[in-house]
Amino acid sequence: MRILEYDEKKGSLKLKVETMDDLWLLHVIVGKDDVVIARTTREVKVGDDGSRSRRIPMVLKIRVLSTEFQPFTNRLRIRGIIVEGPEKYGLKGSHHTISVTRGSEITVVRSKGWPRIVIDRIKMSGKLKKPAIIVAVDRDEVAIGALYDYGVKIVRDHCLNITGKEGRTRGEEEREIRGLAKEIVEVVEEYDPLVIVVAGPGFLKEKVATVLENAIRERGINVSIRVDSVSSGGVHGVREAVRRDTVRKIVEEYSVVREGELMEEVLYLMAKTPNRITYGLDYVNIVASMGAVEKLLVLDEMISHYNDSIRSRIDEIIRVVESSRGEVTIFSSHSEPGKMLKGFGGVVAILRYELDLENITDQKR
Repeated sequence: MRILEYDEKKGSLKLKVETMDDLWLLHVIVGKDDVVIARTTREVKVGDDGSRSRRIPMVLKIRVLSTEFQPFTNRLRIRGIIVEGPEKYGLKGSHHTISVTRGSEITVVRSKGWPRIVIDRIKMSGKLKKPAIIVAVDRDEVAIGALYDYGVKIVRDHCLNITGKEGRTRGEEEREIRGLAKEIVEVVEEYDPLVIVVAGPGFLKEKVATVLENAIRERGINVSIRVDSVSSGGVHGVREAVRRDTVRKIVEEYSVVREGELMEEVLYLMAKTPNRITYGLDYVNIVASMGAVEKLLVLDEMISHYNDSIRSRIDEIIRVVESSRGEVTIFSSHSEPGKMLKGFGGVVAILRYELDLENITDQKR
C-alpha cells in the first residue's frame, strides 16, 4: 500500500491499495468513527418525478461504523453513515457501504492522529507484495500453501501414491511426480510467488524440486526454488515449514513469522520468568504507564474494536509504549499466533524486568 498524501495535523491519510495484504491492513487500521472518503456508486432516484432509480458513481464521505474482511477474498467492505456527498441527492445521514479492492484510492481521517506504528506498518506493506509458495510432500499426501502477511492459505491438499507401494514401477513414480510438478506450476502461475519452498521428509522432496525446476523453466517462469526438511507432507508439513529457519530467512519481513517467534518467547518466559509477562488490558495499561514494556503484542481486532473505550485505551497504550521506546507488533487475528494471542485477551506485554503486579495493584487500591 502506498501513502499518496499524509497530513499529520489533520490526521488525513490518502492511500493506494495495491495488494490483497493491503485490504487486510486497511481492515486493521480503519476503525469506528474514522472518516473515509472514496469514489463509490450509489443508487439514487432520477427523473423529474423520481420514479426511476439508477446507480451513479460519486465521491462520498462516510463516518465508519464497521469493516468486513474475509481472508483470501479480494474485497473490503467499509460500512458507515454518509456525512458528505452530492447535495442534490439528499444522501447525508443515510447508511452506505464502500467496497475497496486492489487499485482503489481512499482517504482515511482520524481526528486524534495516527500512531507511528500504523504509519510504519503501511510503509512496510509496500516492500513485499508476493507470497511464498510452500509445498509439503511425502509418499502419501501433499499440500500447497501461499504464505501471506496475514497467514497461510492452503490452496491444494490431497492424497498421493508416489513411492513405496507394492507393484509400483519407476515409470509410474515419475509420472506421479510430473503430475504434481504440473499442479504446482498452475499454482505458481496463479499466485506469482516470491519463492517456492519444497519441503518434506526423505529424498522425495529433492526429486519433486528437480522436476519442478525443469517444468517452470519450460514455462519461462523466473522464480527460485528452495528445499527444506519437515517431518511430514500435507497441511501439517506446511505449518511446520513456516516455523523453520529456511522459510524464516526467505520471508523474514512477513509478520506471520515474526508473530510466531514472539508467541514462542511469551510461552518461554511464562514458564521460566512469569513476572516478565503481563496480559489483559488493565494490567498492560499499568505496566505501560510505568515505562516497563519492552515488547507489546496487540491483536488487530483490538485496534479496530467496536467498543470505543477499548479502542481508545489500546491507542493510548500503543502511544505510551512507543514513547518509551518499546516495540509494538500488530498480530493478524487470522494467523495461528494471532489466535493464541486472542486467548490472552488480545494484548500481551513482555517486560524489561520482572514485576509483581499483584503487589503493585494492591498498593494502588
